[in-house]
Amino acid sequence: MSINRTFDNLPIRTKLVAFVVIVTVVSIGAGFLALGLNNVDLRKKEAFANAQLLARVVADSSGSALVQGDSNGAKKVLGRLSGIPEVSHAFIYDRQGRIFASFSRGSGAASVPILSDGADVFQKGLLIAESQITFDSEAVGSLKLFVSTAALEKKILHDVELLGTIFLAVIVFSSLVAWRLQRYISAPILELAGIAKKISQEPEYDIKVERRSHDEIGRLYTAFGDLLQAINRRRQEKEEALSALRQSEARFRNVVQDQTELIVRYEADGTIAFVNEAYCKFFGLSDDELLGRSLFELIPLQHREQVAAIIESISPDEPVVTHEQRMHRRDGEERWFSWTNRGIIVDGEIEEYQGVGRDITQSKRMQLEKERLAQQLNSSQRLETIGTMAGGIAHDFNNILTPIIGYVELAEKDLPVDHPAVNKLRVIGEGANRARELVQHILAFSREAEQSREPVEIAHVVLDCVKLLRASIPRTVDIRTTVSPDTGLVLGDESQLHQVILNLCTNAAYSMRETGGTLSVELDAVQLAGDQLPEKSELSAGNYVLIRVKDTGCGIDPNALDKIFDPFFTTKPVGEGTGLGLSVVHGIVAKHDGHIDVQSEVGVGTSFSIYLPSCEETGSEVALEHRELVGGDEKILFIDDEEFIRIMAEELLQRLGYSVMVASNASEALEMLDQVRDGVDLVITDQTMPGKTGLQLAEELRAKLPSLPIVLCTGFGGSSFSVDDAQSSGVACILKKPYELHELSSAIREALASAYSS
Repeated sequence: MSINRTFDNLPIRTKLVAFVVIVTVVSIGAGFLALGLNNVDLRKKEAFANAQLLARVVADSSGSALVQGDSNGAKKVLGRLSGIPEVSHAFIYDRQGRIFASFSRGSGAASVPILSDGADVFQKGLLIAESQITFDSEAVGSLKLFVSTAALEKKILHDVELLGTIFLAVIVFSSLVAWRLQRYISAPILELAGIAKKISQEPEYDIKVERRSHDEIGRLYTAFGDLLQAINRRRQEKEEALSALRQSEARFRNVVQDQTELIVRYEADGTIAFVNEAYCKFFGLSDDELLGRSLFELIPLQHREQVAAIIESISPDEPVVTHEQRMHRRDGEERWFSWTNRGIIVDGEIEEYQGVGRDITQSKRMQLEKERLAQQLNSSQRLETIGTMAGGIAHDFNNILTPIIGYVELAEKDLPVDHPAVNKLRVIGEGANRARELVQHILAFSREAEQSREPVEIAHVVLDCVKLLRASIPRTVDIRTTVSPDTGLVLGDESQLHQVILNLCTNAAYSMRETGGTLSVELDAVQLAGDQLPEKSELSAGNYVLIRVKDTGCGIDPNALDKIFDPFFTTKPVGEGTGLGLSVVHGIVAKHDGHIDVQSEVGVGTSFSIYLPSCEETGSEVALEHRELVGGDEKILFIDDEEFIRIMAEELLQRLGYSVMVASNASEALEMLDQVRDGVDLVITDQTMPGKTGLQLAEELRAKLPSLPIVLCTGFGGSSFSVDDAQSSGVACILKKPYELHELSSAIREALASAYSS
């Protein structure tokens, strides 16, 4: 990497010389190397051919001596080799490969040189030549010559020195040529670089650049000169345009400075070029502190990308773009501004940008407040609708429950105590009473009324709920109950707690409706220290009852966990949920000074944990008072638009000894009173009936018969009128539907007693 960087930093002339020299060295060097190697090969082949020729001549001369066994003759033949200085050894071998005669240059006996195995004829400075010895065309032995290669090596070295000398001469020549060549190329470029440097130091674009040749360098000079002229023209045009722009700015500067809107001009990169006084006051900075600063530094971080995109979208075709954004004064106050961004176009191109910001904080706040009030009104109307709907449903449901409760009690009284049907009737009665309490809670929720709280044995509530659930939950859901025997009491409303457990268990069963699973209901007493309290709770350390409802259903999406207690929020399909169940549960738990926690994992299941404060009171044993039905012989007019209620009430009152007249509405009742000569002792009327209401009827009866006692029955729980209104209309007693027989009996005696005492 460092070599490349060093080479890149070298001047062009140095690079050119280096390039020419390197190419020359490589190309000629390769040629000389090939020539040298070829010359060496030729020298070796020539030496080997001469040695072989000499070996054949000596072999032909020594054949007769070898056949005759004349070793001296053979030695004499070999001795002639002493005149050839290159031959160092010679050996004649007979047919058995034994040395027959030998020659060695120098003193001492001749010995065969020790050489390595192989076919190489050049070894250890010797050239080995061999030839067969024949006599009368028959091989009778062999000859081996050992020739010194010293002379050959000397010739080869001489050839290498000659080639090296020629190679160096070529390198010197190519360097001189390259150096001369670079001067023709680099000198004009250096001249142009000097002109460019001079212009950068002193911008004078009217410098003339003369063409020096007609080659590529000449064309470069011409192009450079044309470029300088074009830049000079553009510079003059720009100066003229800027001069006109400054004059225009001077004319309008005073007008802009007096504007209350924030005005800023900036370049494409956001650099501020102009601000008016209002802009400076808003940010608490002077124009000197703002000019040259980036516009984006003054924009909140969350709006910077939006503003950058808006600036980028401005074009000569669409030069104006508006947007709204929040901005902060230097003191931290947040204000809303409506910005109009305009591109300043010069010669068809955007030269600068201008932004005008109008403070819309007040209107924005009014808009937000309007939206908040509309949302609040919508929520209020929805709750009001729910309350109205709940009241209507409760009224109709109470009318249905009233004959059920009454006939259950009548049937129970008609049967012996040990009759098998008595227990069944009691179960029906308990269910009806539970339904009555549930209706009261629906009304209480719609009215946000406070409920009575008393010590409740929570274990009984849990077991009762599980008992009811087993009959309604599919068999694919396995219900497991773990109830600690020492959970004690909680201070609360039993029916509301019953509603909480049923709601959670029903939701759990719904989550397992397709796959089945396990529903676990656990109840235990826990003591929580300060570091054991649930997160985000307002509980304090102490004793609590823990109710945990767990399922192995589909689980809840993590994004929905924070919303499950919101009113009208539901994860169920349209038509399968109202979104009020968990909201009601959360409200009931909060009213009981408790806390509800949820943990869920998609595909694993959900667990709801409810913490309720333990009740320190042990609770006194309250003996159930035997509720006896008290009768009489008075005459009663009973008015109700529900036929089943009229029939049930008539039968009950007659059993109690009363004379009974029944009517289905107020008009019918008034007609009956006009026809009865001796009148009636008591009127029992329903509040909601076709035509006139019970209160309207009571007011008419009060006008005609001021001393006539009236009992008013209502399925709305008193939500449709006040107690004061009822008393002022002559109502002596208010009886809430559905009522038990003893409640009706007591209300009659109470109303008659008030009439007798007055």
